[in-house]
Amino acid sequence: MTEIDSSLLKNRLGKRVILMIVILMGWFSYNHFIDNRMIKSTSTFGLVTYKYDINAKDYFIKIKLYGDGSNYMVDKRILVEDRNVWNLLEEGRFYGITFNELKNGNFVLEQIDQADEFGKNEGKLFEEK
Repeated sequence: MTEIDSSLLKNRLGKRVILMIVILMGWFSYNHFIDNRMIKSTSTFGLVTYKYDINAKDYFIKIKLYGDGSNYMVDKRILVEDRNVWNLLEEGRFYGITFNELKNGNFVLEQIDQADEFGKNEGKLFEEK
C-alpha cells in the first residue's frame, strides 16, 4: 500500500468511528431523556391534602381527585417543578389542575389555579368519599 492509500483508509475508518459514536450518543439520549415523555395530560379539580419536599430539591403535592370516570376518590402524588409555585400552594384548598402522566408512571404539574368557587359548590363531595 502506498502512503496515500493508507491515509485514505485511516480517514474513512475515522469517519466511521465518529459516525458510530454520534449514533450511539443519539440512541442513548433518546432512551434516557426523550423516551420518558408525556403519555397523557389531565385537567380536573382537586383538593391539595399534603405538600412536601425531598431534600429541598424535589417538591410534591398530594391531591385528592375523582377517579377516572368513576365515583371514587384517588390521591395522586404530583411533582411540582417550580419551588415558587409549590410555596404558593396551600393544603386544604381547591385548585383547577392540569398535570401530565409520564411513561415512567410519574405525574408532573403543568398548570394550577385556585378554584375556591368549586370548593364552595362541590367541596362536600370530597369530604363524603
